[in-house]
Amino acid sequence: MNNYEDLDLLKRVGIMRETINDPVYISSALRPESQSLCDQGASIPNDATDIEINETESTNRTMTPNQNGGGPSTGSESNADSQLEKEIGSRLEVLHLYASKKSDDDVWVFTNLRPAQLKLQERRNATPTTERNETYAVVFSHIVSGLQLTSHSIVVQNEWLKGILSTVLEKYPDIQLDAPSLTFTPPFQAFVHRWDRLLDIEKNEMVHERRELLKIFREIMLVETEDSFKALRDFRATGYIDYDHLLFAFDPGDIVIRSETGIFSAGILKKASRTKSTFADYITLKVHVVDWDGDVQGFREKQWTIYHFNGLRHVSDFTISPLKIHEERQAIATQLIERGKLFASLCGRYTKIFKGYVKRDRSDSTRRISSKDSTIHVRRLSFCTSPIIYELSL
Repeated sequence: MNNYEDLDLLKRVGIMRETINDPVYISSALRPESQSLCDQGASIPNDATDIEINETESTNRTMTPNQNGGGPSTGSESNADSQLEKEIGSRLEVLHLYASKKSDDDVWVFTNLRPAQLKLQERRNATPTTERNETYAVVFSHIVSGLQLTSHSIVVQNEWLKGILSTVLEKYPDIQLDAPSLTFTPPFQAFVHRWDRLLDIEKNEMVHERRELLKIFREIMLVETEDSFKALRDFRATGYIDYDHLLFAFDPGDIVIRSETGIFSAGILKKASRTKSTFADYITLKVHVVDWDGDVQGFREKQWTIYHFNGLRHVSDFTISPLKIHEERQAIATQLIERGKLFASLCGRYTKIFKGYVKRDRSDSTRRISSKDSTIHVRRLSFCTSPIIYELSL
């Protein structure tokens, strides 16, 4: 093929078609974040074996142009790159990883090669990521399905950015802020609830490089949560929301209310999560309510459930909703406060002694105490051995 000038026109066309249809050429040409293999000085492989070899090499090394314009870097540049590789999260960049299939252990296998189509991705063996990925501040992993990308996870490795996000997400449930790296998965509801904090920190950051890193991270997260923000704004403005975005309406720490036959109860939301399986789809709210167990008055954890529904639904149609978004929130709050005061005043132990005879009717579990002044009916509500609860009526 070196005597390219001696080939006739038909052979030239054939070579061009083979080059254009080559899968590695397609994969390289469609990668906006890097140059093609030809531009980097690599030869175009002729068969599937060469494809796998070149992909392995491109995953495990970085080709850096030298000052003369081509070829890999050597000497002092390699030493500097090796030193940088040891510093976890030192590159203030975002690394995008992609996966289209799982390993034998049912784990997604990620590669830094951006696939052009599912057919091409299935032809080659994806190369697992290497330790070089640890040098990036943020690693964004995607699942490939045809020409569509689905977000899998966002891992934050930069120490400074981890510290900032630990401040933003302080006390948010189910996030391990002291872990070596912070991993976030869709639907990223924590950032929707703490978005204002993130904006304030970015605005007040004075170091240019750090502010740019925050900006990159914010822009990535904004793309991932844009639909959720829109649904939440509409919910606050109109009171309507769909089931897929209902989870964002419940912010941990807020007061949530539940209505049963017109009687409201309230609790402090600790965690909201969605359970989705083949047989069920529902949202579970873990709340703390004030209760009295006969000895201690304090918080008791309860679980409230919202089941799946279709289309849009108004907040007034929910049996459970955030108090701050309810149209009658002021009247409900006043009612709950008054009832809470009465509840607190009744908490305690009270003993009354009656003189007389007890007649037990086994048919309805009622005991009748007769005295000179009145007859007291005692109805047994609990049939446990201990304790036994009675309802008294004069």
